[in-house]
Amino acid sequence: MALPQVLQLSSLYQLPELLEAARMELVSQLTTDNAVLLLIELDKHSMGLEDGAKDRVVKFIKDNAREVVKGPHWKEFVTSYADLVTDIMLALVS
Repeated sequence: MALPQVLQLSSLYQLPELLEAARMELVSQLTTDNAVLLLIELDKHSMGLEDGAKDRVVKFIKDNAREVVKGPHWKEFVTSYADLVTDIMLALVS
């Protein structure tokens, strides 16, 4: 089973320990090509967790912005996820 599926199922069945482990494992696989997709998944399946996974991805996007905006998912991300784009912009200006 792929990690995004584990993330979805652990959120669905309210298994916070498994959810946190899946979130952290996904963050360890972060690349400029998958950063925005990962941020979307982490945001969808947070269950109120403050494990720092989302913050790490936002920081990664901030640190690698030139490459991330050239990635295959950036344009769709910007048009579909305004709140997450705002989080990235706030990180860029801080």
